[in-house]
Amino acid sequence: MSAVNRLRSFFAVTQSVNISPGSSDDIDVIFLPFTPGIYQCALILSDESVGELLYLINGTAHLPLPEEIPRLDQSDGKMCY
Repeated sequence: MSAVNRLRSFFAVTQSVNISPGSSDDIDVIFLPFTPGIYQCALILSDESVGELLYLINGTAHLPLPEEIPRLDQSDGKMCY
């Protein structure tokens, strides 16, 4: 399946940010895939006087590890792990 057909897996908390010369700021990007695979998104920073800067963000999603499910002991009603 191509990345174009997948649901969005990267989300930016803010749509734009203003950074003054000589300063810095954070840009939060959330990676929330729904299926295993390799994902990619482009973060474009644009300024009329500087131009555009492109950051590629890569993410890889795996299936979660199995979790041990506790069971109920029939004799005393306590949970066993």
